[in-house]
Amino acid sequence: MQYLVNGLIIGAVYAVIGVGFTLIFGIMQILNFAYGELFMIAAYLAYFGVTVFMLPLWLILILAMAVMFLIGFGIEKAVILPVRMKIPDWVVPVILVTLALQIILQNLALILEGGNFLGIPAYIMGSLRVGNFSVSYERLLMFGICVATLAGIWLLLRKTKLGLALQAVSQNRDAAILSGINTNTVYALCFGLSGLLISIPGVLMMPHLYAYPTVGQVPIMKAFAVTLFGGMGNVAGAIIGGFILGVAETLAAGYISALVKDGVAFAVMILILVFYPAGVGTLLTRRKLG
Repeated sequence: MQYLVNGLIIGAVYAVIGVGFTLIFGIMQILNFAYGELFMIAAYLAYFGVTVFMLPLWLILILAMAVMFLIGFGIEKAVILPVRMKIPDWVVPVILVTLALQIILQNLALILEGGNFLGIPAYIMGSLRVGNFSVSYERLLMFGICVATLAGIWLLLRKTKLGLALQAVSQNRDAAILSGINTNTVYALCFGLSGLLISIPGVLMMPHLYAYPTVGQVPIMKAFAVTLFGGMGNVAGAIIGGFILGVAETLAAGYISALVKDGVAFAVMILILVFYPAGVGTLLTRRKLG
C-alpha cells in the first residue's frame, strides 16, 4: 500500500511532465530536446527563490510558472519561428535546433553556476500517518498541485477557445489556417504552455533533487517514456502513462532494488515500441490531444 501511494504521487508528477512534452509533439510534430533544460531553469529559480529571496512556495511557484511561460514563448518566437519561416519542411531542422538549444542551456548553466549540486530543504515538514503507511505533507501538496494542473489543462483543451485552436491545429493544420487560426500564435502559446507545465515539477521536485546543469536529463527521459506509452501527441494517454510509470518505478524500487528504478522508463519505451507503438492512449481516443 505504501509503495502504491508513493507511486501515484510521483506518477502525478510524471503525468504533468509528459503532458507538457506531448503537447508540442501533438501540435507541431517535433520532439523538444530542450524540454529538460526548462526543468533545469525552474529548479534554479526554486533554489534562488528559497535561499536568496526566502520566498514562500506559493509565490515561487507562481513566479516560476510566469517566467517559464515567457521563456517558452520567447524560445518559439526568437529561435523556432525564424527556422520555420525560412525552411518549408521545417520539422527535422526545428528538432535539431532544440537539440542545439539543449547543449547551449546546459553549458550556459555550467558557466554561470558551475557544476555544483545545489539543494534546498523540504518546503513543508511533517507527515500524515494512516494505518500502516505514511506520506509527507510535502508529497501530498505535490500530488494535489499536479492533479489540479492536469485537471486545468484538460479543461483548457476542452472548454476554451485556445484549447479548441490547439486541437484544430493538431488535427489539420491547413484546415485550421483556412478557418482563420493564426498558427504562429498557437505554436508560440504551445511552447509557453509547455514551459509553464514543466516549471511545476521543476519547483516541486527541488527538495528531492538538486539543481545542476544536466538535471534536465531526468525529466526528459521520463517525458519520452510517458509520451511513448500514452501515444505521441495524446494528452489522455500521457496522463495515464505518467501514473503507470510512477507506480511501476516505485514497485521496482521497493521489491527489486532502487538501482533499477530509472531503468524502468527505458524498459517501458522498448516494450511499447516493440509491442504497441501506437501507445495506450489510442485505446481511449483516436484524436490527438485527446
